[in-house]
Amino acid sequence: MRDRTRTLLDIGSGPQLIIAVALVATVGARPPEMPTRVAVRTAQRDTSRTVTAGDSLVDAGRLALGRTEKHLRVVRGDSVRDYGALVQILTRVTLDGAAGLLSVQYSPHGRFPTDSAFSDPRTLRPLWQRSHSTRRDMRLEFEGSRIGGSYAPGDSAARGIDQTLAAPPFDANVGDLVVAALPLEVGRVFRVPTYIYEAGGLVWERVEVRGRERYRLGSRTLRVYRVEASDPGGSTTYLITTDAPRIVVETVRDLGARGKAVARLEP
Repeated sequence: MRDRTRTLLDIGSGPQLIIAVALVATVGARPPEMPTRVAVRTAQRDTSRTVTAGDSLVDAGRLALGRTEKHLRVVRGDSVRDYGALVQILTRVTLDGAAGLLSVQYSPHGRFPTDSAFSDPRTLRPLWQRSHSTRRDMRLEFEGSRIGGSYAPGDSAARGIDQTLAAPPFDANVGDLVVAALPLEVGRVFRVPTYIYEAGGLVWERVEVRGRERYRLGSRTLRVYRVEASDPGGSTTYLITTDAPRIVVETVRDLGARGKAVARLEP
């Protein structure tokens, strides 16, 4: 797990974590053309709020359902490494008699795990997660602050998961959706607990809405919020459409001296 070349195959916890761990040697190439941004408004006030899983402040009704496809790249100076596409399908379903919001993420080329996350259809309170790849399988069951399940590396025996945390966490696998489902307003700040097994369990994020922008993507001009999320492992920038239903059009993870990892919606 300390291999500096680890990718999503080691994590399997959503787009913001995919790009956080895509720490591989970049190849010489021109970076992809990035969309033009025009700042409209910057943050003017700071209103903090702690939001735990089950809080009605998170409203899944703000999210766009259906299929999205993002392209993943790591950019460092004039070099770029291309990781291909990541597809997410978000639907409302009933499983075993329980209504919920089902997120399925996969890569058409099979490079990343196939992840399924089932959450409360109103608040995104996590219910369960399944993640499968050739290198490991993970099963998580969420019951408030308690998380159970199993983690099975491909080269060793499965080990059980049984943790009780200090706060009910959200599933990091859909962490970007949790941010998009918050009542975003320039200047607002939230403290959000997430669960990442590979990080030891409970990870707190500070989420701040920094401003609004116009974002040109292909022939379209979108209005987006710029949201900065920081945790002990680093910082992530989300660009999220201002109007509901919301879509996360771009995620950028700062890798320090190793550059930036970018997941961008395809036009």
